Amino acid sequence: MKYLKRFELFEAIIIPQKIESDLTINSFDDLVEYGKQNEFDVVDYDDFHNSLTDADKKNAPPKVGVPFFALFHPERKVPMFVLNDERIIQRIPNFKEIVDDIIGHEKIHKEQSIRKGDVEYSLPNPIE
Repeated sequence: MKYLKRFELFEAIIIPQKIESDLTINSFDDLVEYGKQNEFDVVDYDDFHNSLTDADKKNAPPKVGVPFFALFHPERKVPMFVLNDERIIQRIPNFKEIVDDIIGHEKIHKEQSIRKGDVEYSLPNPIE
């Protein structure tokens, strides 16, 4: 029992905000506009990688084999959706809903960052 952490009852549950938009996502540019409307960045892998510190670059997810991913950006303090393969937008019929779910999760991290105050954050090692 000594390894169990105490559950803090005073911390409120964070519910992600529902994203409301009639925009249809058929291209990278559409996704970028959707991100602007809903307060998250949309970038390609190279822009993502270039935005990281040298320390975070060591823990960045690989470029190959991952068509997209998202994170709460440690420097920009905003959710970021990274698209490696634009063709995936056409291949997944419910792509917009998937983006909404992923970004909803990342917005929870944004709220956690706000509640915790000025806490240093870095990318975790994706292999560990």
